Amino acid sequence: MARATWQLFHKALSDEFCDDVISLANGYKSEIASVENGRKDKNIRLSDVKFLDPGKERRIVEPIWNLVQAANAQTFGVDLFGCFNLQFTSYKKGHFYGPHVDVFWRKDQNAPKADRKLSVSILLNDPSEFAGGDLIIDGDKIEMKERGAMVVFPSYMPHEVTKVTRGTRLSLVSWIEGPEWR
Repeated sequence: MARATWQLFHKALSDEFCDDVISLANGYKSEIASVENGRKDKNIRLSDVKFLDPGKERRIVEPIWNLVQAANAQTFGVDLFGCFNLQFTSYKKGHFYGPHVDVFWRKDQNAPKADRKLSVSILLNDPSEFAGGDLIIDGDKIEMKERGAMVVFPSYMPHEVTKVTRGTRLSLVSWIEGPEWR
């Protein structure tokens, strides 16, 4: 039996959770998103990001981690260490993120001995507040029809966020790490 390529949790997280993330993000510094190693390329990615401290924001990490563990047990079955990054992303009109993967395949002596295994994307605002901004995973448009929807997928899968044509799309992204891929 083939494994599913992604798992969507409809209304996984409450409005209060989403409001809390947005409020917490206000206390963090905004920066123009990079594509890799701090390199910025507006032909590949255009959005604003804020990196929240997962050690400090345990109340945000714990419900995400619980859902990721459930998705992993049911769908993916990979070895995981935990949630190490929280990226609040704001896609305004004209913003997008072209096709990419979240795993880094570099294997040199200085590379970390862990890999991104699962990627998580949570929609923090109501989809009626923006147009465009669709999350596409491996060619599939993910129907995140409500605030608090969360999708989990392997970090090696190609995905993108299409150009926002109206309003602002707010999301929280996390990458779940585990031992090196074999």
